[in-house]
Amino acid sequence: MNPKIIGGVQLVCGLLAILLGFLDMTFFAMLLLGVAFIVTGIDKFTAPGGAAPAAAPRRAAYQQAQRPRARAPPAY
Repeated sequence: MNPKIIGGVQLVCGLLAILLGFLDMTFFAMLLLGVAFIVTGIDKFTAPGGAAPAAAPRRAAYQQAQRPRARAPPAY
């Protein structure tokens, strides 16, 4: 799952839980915090290794392209 989505869900659930806590709706606040924890844990079960293996070849190709090429020194 996209880390931005996970972070957004955590942020929204956390803010709503704080608001519901101030409104004395503790049960619903605890449910929202539970949703935030579940969304946090989903990423561990979706794809083994997370998103790192898919991004590794792209990163290697980028690093390969950024290496300086061996050339003759400029003629002055």
